[in-house]
Amino acid sequence: MGGHIKRKNFLEALSSFFENNKDKKIIVLADTPQVSINPLREMRFYNFGIQKDNKSYIINQDFVNNQIKNIVDSKNNKNILFLDLTIDNKIFDTLPYYNNKIIYFDKNHLNEMGSFEYEKHSFDKLDTLFKNIN
Repeated sequence: MGGHIKRKNFLEALSSFFENNKDKKIIVLADTPQVSINPLREMRFYNFGIQKDNKSYIINQDFVNNQIKNIVDSKNNKNILFLDLTIDNKIFDTLPYYNNKIIYFDKNHLNEMGSFEYEKHSFDKLDTLFKNIN
């Protein structure tokens, strides 16, 4: 979403979407962390035993997520919820790896395994949320 947030029309369109769907239940998920490296190139170095501190790979998504959250909050609508499933989610502790496997397709997107692990580690929060939605 980082690239989208730079487009003025995106924020306006998102705000308009919320206005036009006030009566709908909407859950907006926070963006997943971006990585600053090419995961495939990193995998090659990793296979040679060369690995940097993983925290240097993470691009801070707070600005992007705060922009979206501010729009959600400004609507003052209990039907719209901003949810950050990346907080305390252990799959993001060792980016771009999880259990010694690459979980990113590119700098911005999880691969199939990453998506599966993200869902698996987010399931309880989502399950509780969906059970409590009226």
